[in-house]
Amino acid sequence: MPFAYKLSWGTKILKPFWDHTNSVLKACPTIVESLPIYWSLDDLLNDVRNAEGDFEDVNIEIRDAVERGIRKMNKFARKMDDNLLYYVASVLDPRIKSSLIVSQMSEQDSGLIVS
Repeated sequence: MPFAYKLSWGTKILKPFWDHTNSVLKACPTIVESLPIYWSLDDLLNDVRNAEGDFEDVNIEIRDAVERGIRKMNKFARKMDDNLLYYVASVLDPRIKSSLIVSQMSEQDSGLIVS
């Protein structure tokens, strides 16, 4: 696989990570901001792994590399999932309330958290 091909896909996949890192570093981040960042990165990585959306043309080598990244990210996601504080903070934030949780989680899980 040509280096330019890898570089172009690598840039497209990693740019959101760069953008989110910079957004958190520039301001005083809140716990409420962590869920949408995690979920958007999770959606991006799933699109790459499944070759969907903007990533339909990604080859298997890049998808395999992303799969390893997903496993690493899931390790930290489990820690977030085990801590209800992230979800409670989102539900209590008047700008978000429960809409973010309802839109991102299964009906059963979101019902448990929001109710």
